Amino acid sequence: KFDGLDNACATLFSLVNGDSVLDVFDTLYDSDPVVSRLYLYTYVGLFIFAVINIFVAIIEESFRSVQKETKDEDIKQGIEQPENENEMTDNPEIIKLSQKEIQEELQTMIVEAQKRFLLQLEAKMNEM
Repeated sequence: KFDGLDNACATLFSLVNGDSVLDVFDTLYDSDPVVSRLYLYTYVGLFIFAVINIFVAIIEESFRSVQKETKDEDIKQGIEQPENENEMTDNPEIIKLSQKEIQEELQTMIVEAQKRFLLQLEAKMNEM
């Protein structure tokens, strides 16, 4: 499965998409159990982390775009905007998180999901 560059890329692509996960792990396990596990766990973890970060960036950009459009429409319609951000936080129902806090929370959730995935995968492999 890793005979050449083309085969390796195709195998890694299918691995990330969930195809033939156990086949790839079994194939590499025979050559070097420790390095193969470390390589595949790292590859899958980093790939998933990168894709989720891209997804979050797209969602954030869309949110900011819609927020700007809404603000522009409100100004055109004469709807009053708060003078400063403190007026918005006076309402106890509004919880304002900084972008850094949101990113930290998302990264924590991603890491926990990756750990659960790896534990499930390891449990399935131990069953075999």
